[in-house]
Amino acid sequence: MIARAAEWLALAGLYLLLVGQAPLAEGVAAAAAAGLVIVYRVFLLRRVRAVAVEARLWLMAVPGMAWSLARDAVLVGLALSGALCRREVPLGGFTAAPLADRTSDPAARGRRALAVFAGSLAPNRYVVALSRPRARMISHRFAGGGSS
Repeated sequence: MIARAAEWLALAGLYLLLVGQAPLAEGVAAAAAAGLVIVYRVFLLRRVRAVAVEARLWLMAVPGMAWSLARDAVLVGLALSGALCRREVPLGGFTAAPLADRTSDPAARGRRALAVFAGSLAPNRYVVALSRPRARMISHRFAGGGSS
């Protein structure tokens, strides 16, 4: 509490120094402004702490999600490539989805990367290749589940 009072006095004094006058009206304005600044500062600190806690909780979950995604991608990729190398037809089927555009500007590359990412996140679907000349994304949809 003493720290807040010292902060309030310092802010009021700074206000008076900046104004260059010290009549009673300016003293009241300095006290009110310093009080508002302290209240706003306390509000912002509480808000920032709450956001930091939320961000920390979310960031703690990211490594687990990334590991799970990488593990699943490797397992599915190995199973699919093993089946293809043994010349077995994997259950399900291959599909070709159109990609938005064929240009090579950064925005188009970003859209293609997002399409591949979204296509791999769909249930029972794995992006196998991109065909740039035909602007197609070739993916395999496994049989037996998921509606995508």
